[in-house]
Amino acid sequence: MKVFEFTLRIARRLSDERAMDRIYGRCQDTSLLVEGDVTLLQFHRQAASLQDAIRSAIADVNAAGYHVAHVELQPDAVAVQTV
Repeated sequence: MKVFEFTLRIARRLSDERAMDRIYGRCQDTSLLVEGDVTLLQFHRQAASLQDAIRSAIADVNAAGYHVAHVELQPDAVAVQTV
């Protein structure tokens, strides 16, 4: 398995503890950052492929009750390391 790094953008501000706990309850491999009216979830997801990592992260965010508005990838941010 490999670890992939990417960011999911939620088009709303998650600022209360309950909302953040819902995300962290499903996504222990993310760091949450609030910028203005959006929330960024920076993932370090273990998966067989980048596509699998992004799909599973989106599914987890959706299951927590939020909608992913955008996936952000930077060329050097898709750092892959073998676990």
